[in-house]
Amino acid sequence: MESKRIHLRPIAIKDTEEYFKSIQREKIIDMTGTKQTFTFDQVEKHIETIILDDSREDYAINFNKTNEKVGELSIIDKRDKRHMPLT
Repeated sequence: MESKRIHLRPIAIKDTEEYFKSIQREKIIDMTGTKQTFTFDQVEKHIETIILDDSREDYAINFNKTNEKVGELSIIDKRDKRHMPLT
């Protein structure tokens, strides 16, 4: 999917390093509410898992001109029990 300024592309294993770096940033930690720290291998495993998960779609949001990643988008089937909140 593409607009004038951005395009979406499926998340890929090649995104692991960028994801790992981003979750170290205080702003990202604050925005996501992440309380746990993750190793590079854990991030890579997570990406491998979401790529294979047929109950969700995960995309990188990139600028068209520079291909710089500026965000991400996850579309999740909330009816799937794997995505239900813990109670």
